Amino acid sequence: MSSRGVDAALVTDRLLVLWRRALFAATLLGFLFAAGARLSLREGELYLDRLRTSAVTAYRSVFGDGPVNDPLSQARARLVQAQGTGKSVQLADLIALLGEAWEATEGKDILLETLRYGEDGAEIIGSAATVEAIQAFQRQCADLGAKNASSRMETQLGDISQAPGGGLRFTMTVRWSAS
Repeated sequence: MSSRGVDAALVTDRLLVLWRRALFAATLLGFLFAAGARLSLREGELYLDRLRTSAVTAYRSVFGDGPVNDPLSQARARLVQAQGTGKSVQLADLIALLGEAWEATEGKDILLETLRYGEDGAEIIGSAATVEAIQAFQRQCADLGAKNASSRMETQLGDISQAPGGGLRFTMTVRWSAS
């Protein structure tokens, strides 16, 4: 063999060794990636199982024991069924009452910030410029609530406190009972 042939064989041998190492490294990285993907998939499956279990637990804590197929749909159906009892005021009726009272007092610097609505009443947190404006709004709500045909609504002022930067913050409770 000539020296050129030996040199070519050595270069080819070195290239094959480098390719073998590169392929081994790529195969090793592929296996590591596949293992990481499998771990991530398993973690996702466990998360979904925990989520399903917590949904069923939440449903049962609210509505009691019983078969649970689809907690969200079943909870919606139970809530729609419970709304038909006629014991509570609908949220739309309460908002309409508050809107009428606000218009009747010409909005005298009253700002309603929070409305917590429940089956037997609601709590309203707001702010106003003066105590007189708050009292006028409360009186108007009480007058309109007493005239409500489906449920009698009673209002009661709670805390009135000085807000930072001027103005007053107030809490008003609205309770209703079947007529």
